[in-house]
Amino acid sequence: MGRSPAPWWTIVGVVADIRYREIASAPFDVYVAFQQSWFAVSDLMIRTSAPPANVAPAVRARLRQISPDGIIDVASMEQVVAAHEAPWRANRLFFALFGGLTVLLAMVGVYAMLASSVSEQSRDIGVRRALGASDHRIVRDVLMDATRVAIPGALAGVGGCVAISRFIGALLFEVRPLDPMILVAVVTSVLAVTAIACAFPAWRAARVDPAVCLRAE
Repeated sequence: MGRSPAPWWTIVGVVADIRYREIASAPFDVYVAFQQSWFAVSDLMIRTSAPPANVAPAVRARLRQISPDGIIDVASMEQVVAAHEAPWRANRLFFALFGGLTVLLAMVGVYAMLASSVSEQSRDIGVRRALGASDHRIVRDVLMDATRVAIPGALAGVGGCVAISRFIGALLFEVRPLDPMILVAVVTSVLAVTAIACAFPAWRAARVDPAVCLRAE
């Protein structure tokens, strides 16, 4: 058998996964001693207790002495991490903007629906108030009407999230698309938005004057 052109390596330890090339996943790497490496040094990490901005000029000058023709770029670890996190921050901003727009449209839609419903039921509400229905009861009924619409909508949204969870997972970092806590928070947020949107229609229903409604008939 022919002799191997490269010497054998002895494994002296195993380290935990480190994400330094990309944040989404940790690549498979082998660490070797500098004297045994076959590649040139392209990145040099320096640990210092002083602010990076104060150390950068001295580091750049020293590297220029070692490699006058080399391309030297000095950056802090925060800058390096921020550059790798840029796509994830863009996705987060994208979801935040469209999520906020969705919440606004939901509030406007719920408000318009309930305001129209209260207006159409003014006579019925006036009759109920004339028969002794309290303000609390009227407000509760309006809120229940909104809840009967919001709960199926929230459940349909959760079902849609489950259906496209694989696609959503590719756009998230360190967040599971089907995290139970997130799904519960989303449903709670939908119900809270519904309650806020129907606050004025409920108040308007409680202020209906039964005498005016019956006189109009």
